[in-house]
Amino acid sequence: MRLIAIIAATALIAACGSEEASTVETPQGEAAAISVSGPDGAQAEITTGDAAAANLPGGIGIYPGATVVSNTSVNQNGQQGALVMLESAAEPGQLLNFYRQQAEAAGVAIELEMNSGPAQMIGGKSPSGLNFSFTANPGQGGGSTGMLVIGQEPR
Repeated sequence: MRLIAIIAATALIAACGSEEASTVETPQGEAAAISVSGPDGAQAEITTGDAAAANLPGGIGIYPGATVVSNTSVNQNGQQGALVMLESAAEPGQLLNFYRQQAEAAGVAIELEMNSGPAQMIGGKSPSGLNFSFTANPGQGGGSTGMLVIGQEPR
């Protein structure tokens, strides 16, 4: 659960729109990766772009045709987690159904379903320690935005 709290805190900080935020790009304007190590050996990797979400815990995949806007991966003491922001031309309900099927196929029991205005969210966990949540919102001008938070605790 500590890992999920770290990922959730990262999501909240990212959502704040702080003026301290910055963008890192290569000289050619391509997406970049940043790795950070703490004094206790904790490691975080932050990447951007389509190729960012290649190795998600639990075998969860990216919605077909979706664009990964950002991905934050956290690895600490055998725990692995990710926060993936994506955009898709699909409607929010289609994204939600896809991720429900992905989660259930990974053994996740959906324990939370919530609608708040146009936002839709599901979440749950598996007996193997896979924690999962997905939130879908209508995108500006159609389509959807989504936020996937997933973490694997060691068992």
